[in-house]
This record gives sequence, structure tokens and C-alpha cells, in this order.
Amino acid sequence: FPLLCALFASGGKAENLDPLPGLRRVVVLARHGNRAPNSQIQELCPTFWKEVFPKFGVAPAALSLVGMAENHENGVFLRHRYRDFLPEGAYMYDGTFSFFSERVERNIVSTSVMARGMFPL
Repeated sequence: FPLLCALFASGGKAENLDPLPGLRRVVVLARHGNRAPNSQIQELCPTFWKEVFPKFGVAPAALSLVGMAENHENGVFLRHRYRDFLPEGAYMYDGTFSFFSERVERNIVSTSVMARGMFPL
């Protein structure tokens, strides 16, 4: 589950307060979902490699189908949780939302799938 950090325009010094209190920003820190083991598993545990690894259905270290579903579900949760602040229907990029991922394939896929859950087509 992602760690949600919501910053509200409240508290602090009066001169720093926005005249319209409310949600200002949400930062979501999420980890990639379920994934296949790294390729070293072939040498470290050949039985696992032969019997269990094929059930992941993806390349070594790649996000599994279960991991994709987990991230999509997180996106759907975020859409529901912040529904009052998100646009109706398909989102046309206007700079109000951004997503960041490390340049590792499973992290890029995780981020993309979560974004799709948050902003369905």
C-alpha cells in the first residue's frame, strides 16, 4: 500500500496560510508490486527455477500479473479517495499531476499501471 502524504493549508503562521483551506498536494510513495525473482535464482535454486518460476509468466525480475493488478488497484483506490479533487472522465494532461519512476522496467510498469487505475481511459 502506498504511503500517502497529504499537505493541507492549515496550521503554521497566519501570514503563510492560503485564504482557501483545503487539499494542496498529495504525494504517493509506492513500491512495485509482486514480481518474479532475479535471474540468479536459476543457479541458487534450480528446483524453484524449473517448477515455480514458470508460473510467474514473466521474465526474471519483471512485474508479475499479480503485481500489475496490485498497482492498478492502488490507482483505483487513489481515484476513489481523491475523487473530489480529480477531473471527471479521461484526463487530458495539463501539468496538474505528475508521476515519477526509477528507470527500472518493473518500476516504470508499476507507475504506468497505477496511473491507468487513477485515470482510466
